Amino acid sequence: MRFWMTVVLMCVRIFAGEIHAKDPQPAAWWNFDEGEGAVVKDKTGHVEDAQLKSRDGNGLPAWITTPWGKGLGFHPGTYIQAPAGKALLLTEVFTIESRVCMNYSREKARTVLARGGEGTKKLYWLRYHTGWTSWVFAFGNGGQVDFLGAKHYPNPGQWYHVAVTFDKGRVIFYLDGMAVEEKKSGIERIETPATDDLFIGAYAAFGHGLNGSIAEVKLFDAALSPEQIKREFENEK
Repeated sequence: MRFWMTVVLMCVRIFAGEIHAKDPQPAAWWNFDEGEGAVVKDKTGHVEDAQLKSRDGNGLPAWITTPWGKGLGFHPGTYIQAPAGKALLLTEVFTIESRVCMNYSREKARTVLARGGEGTKKLYWLRYHTGWTSWVFAFGNGGQVDFLGAKHYPNPGQWYHVAVTFDKGRVIFYLDGMAVEEKKSGIERIETPATDDLFIGAYAAFGHGLNGSIAEVKLFDAALSPEQIKREFENEK
């Protein structure tokens, strides 16, 4: 009897491992493990090297130590610019996630990442908006722009895992592994110009800069399940 119980337990463990092994892999992933320099690499190799930049001449994003390893600290004049590529063309089904820590700031909009332009309405961006006291995900298809906001007031100096899944218009916002807001949008497919770069820590080079730190950014070309989001939150980088 004990033998068969052991066999069953082994099968369960193997089966669970197979399920986890089939979790979607990132289309792009920056975990900033370089720890120095002015270049950061996408761990998947799908996106060319990203550059640390400043729009105000007051230095680049600063290397810091986070609970998961290395990260970058931003003030509103700094950002990362990742070159345009296929992995950044999020369209019908995708997930965006990041580990973010906010400093106290009077900046109304603090961008985690952004791609596209508001003038064209072809865009997606994720930021915290102090005026709305909400995390906000915006997305557009060229004809219109829609938003999903998740009410929350981040404590300065505290790390948060934020994630958004998009599945043909069904949008879910997660905070620290838990779904906190959801909507069904009339926009079922996002459009962004193929030549547009991805900006981390700012919206393009124009502003809405982050006053805080980022430990990692991941993009998936799949809508992760609630269980997968929870595992991402619990996992180390």
